[in-house]
Amino acid sequence: MRTFVFKYIFIIIAFVVAVIISPNVQSQELDYGDVPPATQVLAIIPIQPYTYSIYNDNLNYVSGVLANDLRQIPGIQTLNTLQSMRTLKRRENVKYFDSLKKSYNDGQFPDPDDLLKIAYLLDADKIVLVTGGFDTQEHLLHRGFKSQLNRFNKIIIKPTYIYNVYISMFDPVTGTMEWSTEYHKDFLLRDFYISAENMSSNPSFLRLFGKFTSVMSVKTRESLQEHFYQVQMSTVSTKILSAPANKVEATEGAVTTDGHFNSKPQVSPDSIMPPEPMPVIKKEPKPF
Repeated sequence: MRTFVFKYIFIIIAFVVAVIISPNVQSQELDYGDVPPATQVLAIIPIQPYTYSIYNDNLNYVSGVLANDLRQIPGIQTLNTLQSMRTLKRRENVKYFDSLKKSYNDGQFPDPDDLLKIAYLLDADKIVLVTGGFDTQEHLLHRGFKSQLNRFNKIIIKPTYIYNVYISMFDPVTGTMEWSTEYHKDFLLRDFYISAENMSSNPSFLRLFGKFTSVMSVKTRESLQEHFYQVQMSTVSTKILSAPANKVEATEGAVTTDGHFNSKPQVSPDSIMPPEPMPVIKKEPKPF
């Protein structure tokens, strides 16, 4: 009976030791598929440009669709766009948003201080700026040029409005643009038959615009997912280089866009330089 109890206790101890040791063994396998992606909070902010004049609510619609679609990326959270805009338009915060909007519309990079302040106010890791609209001026010039070329060919020209949207993601810590994309779509003028200030007041056009936005949002999600995958892979590579065997100082090197240090192995010169040859001692012949 006593022997059976000892065997039972020995089996329990061996099982506990195996459970404790097994995670350390598994951690040595550097497989990216086993590494969970870091959680990133994205704030999607629509920036109304100066040059577009019809359906000014289009950016709010696009930003809302993007926020819902980008949540499907593993490790990504998106803030509610309407709530973010309410926060930025408060009296004590609106100056940072106006400064950001002015610099961005002027074709400049946003002020890093404005990006950092807005990220702090919204508690976000990345700032995604969405800008664009229906370009009516380009349509008029484009159509006039085509009309002159096709005056004698009798080609029927279908007048259109060109919709342009530009999406950029910024890192507020470094103030750099990590990723960007753009989309363009022609919409026939006959789809704008309802004279309305808001796109939501034109149901038929809203359906057409919704189809375009859905396709655009899926492409954006796939592109951003690939971007975050590459960032995650570089993070795993940094961890490999930071192993103690390589003698890497984790606080040396240039800072990458995702906030990590691009460290280089600190190898001593003795381990690189070949050993010096032993001096040859010449012996003089002994006299007879």
